Amino acid sequence: MRLRLPILASRLLQGLNPARLSTQGRVVGALLLVLLVAFVLAGKLALQIARTDADEALRVQTDTQFALLARALVDRAVLNDTVGLQTDLAAALERDTLQYAAFTARDGRVTRLDAAPRPVDRPDWFAALAGLSPPVVR
Repeated sequence: MRLRLPILASRLLQGLNPARLSTQGRVVGALLLVLLVAFVLAGKLALQIARTDADEALRVQTDTQFALLARALVDRAVLNDTVGLQTDLAAALERDTLQYAAFTARDGRVTRLDAAPRPVDRPDWFAALAGLSPPVVR
């Protein structure tokens, strides 16, 4: 079977030689090539549009999460409740799609908690092909 595969491939390539095709075959081949290029470009454009839409949706979601988190932390900050502040930050990290949450007090103390890594739901080869990376919003 190993010897037959190169022979079949060489016969196929010889059959696709434009010099051996009729005018109609050449036109159909060129049309198929143009359609293939258009299909690839349309796929890239659709992926770019989807990425732009997803980035915008992520920005809106993150702004909402930040606003809700800020409202929840105001009372804790006024009362200088560090334990409650850490509890609220930990709850926000579990509930939301944040990578970390940090709070800077008026006196300069910083309370920062990092979220556990989230599993990705896509194959690595697709991420490399499409140029996907975890979203980061600041």
